Order: sequence, then C-alpha cells, then structure tokens
Amino acid sequence: MKRFSILILFFVIIFSFNVNAGWLDKTENEYQNKDRDLDSWLEKIHEEYRKKERDLDNWLEKTHEEYRKKERDLDNWSDKIEQEYYRGNKTVTWLMSKEKEYNRKKMDLVDWLNSKDKEYNRKKIGLIDWLNSKEKEHERKNKDMVDWLSKKEGEYEKRDGYVEQSDRRKNETNVNDDNRGIKQNDFDDNGNSFLQKASGISK
Repeated sequence: MKRFSILILFFVIIFSFNVNAGWLDKTENEYQNKDRDLDSWLEKIHEEYRKKERDLDNWLEKTHEEYRKKERDLDNWSDKIEQEYYRGNKTVTWLMSKEKEYNRKKMDLVDWLNSKDKEYNRKKIGLIDWLNSKEKEHERKNKDMVDWLSKKEGEYEKRDGYVEQSDRRKNETNVNDDNRGIKQNDFDDNGNSFLQKASGISK
C-alpha cells in the first residue's frame, strides 16, 4: 500500500512538472511570436518612412525642375525684350522698366524656391520626428513584453517552488507516518519488541 502511494506521488510530481514546463514553453512561444510581430511592425514603419522620404525627395526634385523651367522662361523673355529694344522699336525707358520687371520676377521666383526648400526641410524634420516616435513606441512595447515575460517566469518559479515544497512536505509526512507506526507497535502480543526480534532475543 505504501509503495502504491509513493508511486502515485511520483506520477503526481511528474505530471505537475510537465504541466508547469509546458505552460512556460507556451508562454515563451507566445513571447517569441509577439516579439516577431513587433519587429515586423517596426520594419513596416521603416519601409513607410523610406517611401515617404523618397516621395518627399521626388517632390523637391520636381520643384527644382519647375524652378529651372520658370527661370529659363524668364531669361528667354528677357532676351526677347533686349532683341526688341535693339531693333530700335523701343526706348531706353521702356527697356529699363522691363529690366526692373525681370528683376522683380526673378526675385519672386527665388523666394518661391526658398519657400519650397523650407517646406521640404519642415516636412523632412516632421518625418524624422514621426520615425523617432515610432521607434520609441517600439522600445516601450518591447520593454512591456520583456516585463510581461519576466512576470510569467516569476509565476513559473513560484509554481515550481510550490511543487518542490509540496513534495518535500509529503516525503516528510511519509517518514513521520513510518516512525509513528513503529512506536505504536513496539511490542507484539508476547511482549517481544521488534528490536529484540531483530536481535534474535524473545521471551
């Protein structure tokens, strides 16, 4: 009967250990899946950043192309003004007024380009800030996940410690039960102690 109880206890210990170990494995697998998902999310953020950066750079390049075209058109217009003057059809006053108009248009064009460059810089800084905020969000979520795993591992250690303590208490109980059994049956019906029987001495 005692052997059967010990066997049952052994299987209970093994079962408890396997349940706890399986629970920890599932928890670690869940962490790894969440970690991969979080890294994939950050990679998509970086891809989105690179796309937005390319779009912004392309926008600036198109803006500079538009500036160069407007500048060429303005220079061509100025050349035509000079040709018309040299043909003798216009006065010096007319030419000077056209040169002032040219300079004013050229200044407006440069101001327009500068405003576009500033807009680009502002959008680029905003884009970098957006990326930095997403990277900080990733760090925060990653820390939360590590804390979550540590908490789960702490729960596992408590469970494992509880099983060990429970096993130790059961073993101590079995030993005490055995000792109590001997004390209660020190002597048989003839008054012989078990110690005397073991020594070959009996009444």
